[in-house]
Amino acid sequence: MRSLLLFLLALGAQAHEIGTTRVAVSFPEPGAYLVEITTDPEALKEKWQGGEAAFLSRVDLRFDGVRATPSLHQDGGTIRLTGVLPAGAQTFTWKYGWTFTSYGLTVGPNSVWLDGGETAAPIAVAAPAPGRWRVAGQYLVLGFTHILPLGWDHMLFILGLFLASSSVRSLLAQATVFTVAHSITLGLAMFNVFRLPPEIVEPAIWISIVYIFFERRAAAKRRLALVFAFGLLHGMGFASVLTELGLPRAEFVTALAGFNLGVEAAQLAVIGICYFGATQSANLPFVNWRWAALRRAG
Repeated sequence: MRSLLLFLLALGAQAHEIGTTRVAVSFPEPGAYLVEITTDPEALKEKWQGGEAAFLSRVDLRFDGVRATPSLHQDGGTIRLTGVLPAGAQTFTWKYGWTFTSYGLTVGPNSVWLDGGETAAPIAVAAPAPGRWRVAGQYLVLGFTHILPLGWDHMLFILGLFLASSSVRSLLAQATVFTVAHSITLGLAMFNVFRLPPEIVEPAIWISIVYIFFERRAAAKRRLALVFAFGLLHGMGFASVLTELGLPRAEFVTALAGFNLGVEAAQLAVIGICYFGATQSANLPFVNWRWAALRRAG
């Protein structure tokens, strides 16, 4: 069991998006475009070893399917690509091959989430601001996928709660407390009331996962307090993701609520998957999980 957990922790450390890259596309004046790529300065040094031509070889910006050849300017951890917008251009596509993790692409009032190396679907050059329901749906999907399948750390935490719970009632109580806690810090961070740097939050989240997996003897009230405290940490982790992606100013609250609902839906899905696995495998002689109590639904 411990060997499996260590393996999953190592895998999760690689799979979890750290949020060191973001891309913003704008049209500062008629007939011109600007792409700002912000990333970690130290990581950028490695990308820059082959020079400007090598860097641009893994960047693909197209207008109406025709590849553009931008001018490049570097300033610390920011790369700026500039050029002339083709006359009558309607759409553009984007691909950034210098990252293997997910990152946010912001185009005017619109934001999308891309996996490293993924080509964005065609985006309108003069795209209007999305409506409220579209924003809610977009960020709901982002919140869900941040947990399932991308958020190995958060999935492991929910799995730890599941394995340590003696009944469905206990599990749901802990999940509710966790939800309340991370909703508080997510809201505080996004409204710039309080936040912690990722260098503190990310290691603390992994410590919470290890603790939940190996701590079994806490009394019910003490365990709820621990889960609440750990939920506050995870909320800070969610906030770092939204900070990198950005929230539309006109629908800030809608996007925040949609993301949070997506996270909750994914957490319930993880619990459902765990419970389904428990009921399907409980009769197998070689499975030695603490799932019998859960099946009795306390």
